[in-house]
Amino acid sequence: MKKIDHLKKITLALECGARQKGTPEKQFPLMFIYGIGSEGLSPFECALAGKGEGDEFSIRVEKQDMLNYFEHLAQAFTDCGKCDIFYLRGRVVKIIAADQREVITAMAELADCGDHCCGH
Repeated sequence: MKKIDHLKKITLALECGARQKGTPEKQFPLMFIYGIGSEGLSPFECALAGKGEGDEFSIRVEKQDMLNYFEHLAQAFTDCGKCDIFYLRGRVVKIIAADQREVITAMAELADCGDHCCGH
């Protein structure tokens, strides 16, 4: 089974809401290259470490911690942080090797952000 590791392109199926169980308020996919953040792995990426395709996860996040928890991926979660606490549930859909061009492009976009995440 493929496992999440550095420089892999990860596709997740995510849902978030104010309740841990029940109907989610938002469902969305997220695709990103794992491990390219300028500060190393974000706490979110650490929570995904070693998971494989088909694995599911559930995470509780406080709104005040969103930026620190998701770091360079925070822009993807802005609609989730409408409550003081939200629950993120997800499934690892796909793990593939990112090609060099994708890695370089993603790193350049992060460098353009500087000390904020503008959602390139």
